[in-house]
Amino acid sequence: KGRDAYLFNQLPIDMIYPYLFGVSYCLILAYFLNKLGKIESYLFYLTFLPLFSGLFDYFENIGIITMLNSYPDNSIILTLITNVFSVLKSSFTTIYFIILIIILIVFGKSKLFQNAKWKKTGDPRTIKNNEPLTAPTRNWRFSGFMKLYASCQV
Repeated sequence: KGRDAYLFNQLPIDMIYPYLFGVSYCLILAYFLNKLGKIESYLFYLTFLPLFSGLFDYFENIGIITMLNSYPDNSIILTLITNVFSVLKSSFTTIYFIILIIILIVFGKSKLFQNAKWKKTGDPRTIKNNEPLTAPTRNWRFSGFMKLYASCQV
């Protein structure tokens, strides 16, 4: 009865979560890399970490489904492979969050130093080379979002 509850109640929900996790966290990291001007650097490849984590989560779920359906004749190899996917999922997720925290710290520092520079110049509309900032339009923001979304497509 417990195997059926897990198989039919828990696992259907767990089949949606990896997709949502992978796509949303890919976009979050891409957003902050874009804000830092690093989206077109090698750091872009870090946005794939949550996608791999989601993929390993799916492989783990497939292994769990197979083990639940084949019980009590579970093979040790299937158990070991499912465990490897579980460890890979957890490792990629942990690495992703460490990187996200580092990027958020760098982003926060860049904003603090940018505000300090604005206070020195007296004009909050000037940044690099004393070029005035133009007010972003709605279309500019939408096209920037679409570029980020397109860069994270699997």
